[in-house]
Amino acid sequence: MPTYLYFGENEFFLTRTIKQLKTHTLDQQWANFNYTEYPPESKETIPQALSDIMTPAVGSGGRLVHLPNSTLLGVCSKEILLQLESILPKIPSTNTLLITNTHKPDARNKSVKLLLESAQVQEFPLIPQWQTEALIQQARTLADEVGVTLTTDAYTVLIDYTGNHTQLIFTELEKLKT
Repeated sequence: MPTYLYFGENEFFLTRTIKQLKTHTLDQQWANFNYTEYPPESKETIPQALSDIMTPAVGSGGRLVHLPNSTLLGVCSKEILLQLESILPKIPSTNTLLITNTHKPDARNKSVKLLLESAQVQEFPLIPQWQTEALIQQARTLADEVGVTLTTDAYTVLIDYTGNHTQLIFTELEKLKT
């Protein structure tokens, strides 16, 4: 599926998943030509991105168009909505449209409804600090990934120190491995 919608407050997992998608989609030799990130500040961002997503990739690999914190997840003009409707089913299979946001998009908006129907959606929620068991489980998963084995008390101390800051948990686990 060439369209992805990622959202959530856990920036560590969100960033990591974006990097994995880049690695999977782009040929590293052609990445500078085939990866485009459009900032949300400009009014011409959406039309440029929609035009870019229909352009074939240069060289080998695919094309990745990234819209971080896009206004596409808010209220869109009718013109943009119609353009989005016509383009989403026609995106070339080698091209990928990635829309990310730190907050859950409002499913009542027409553009969001359209994206939810045609995109692969993934949420990256931040575990609340009072859910200690869930945080310990997340730390165990990250520890397995890093290759560190800790005791139950060590996980408790780690979570007391780091809270729900996933990047810090990962960094501390990497330090422990060293």
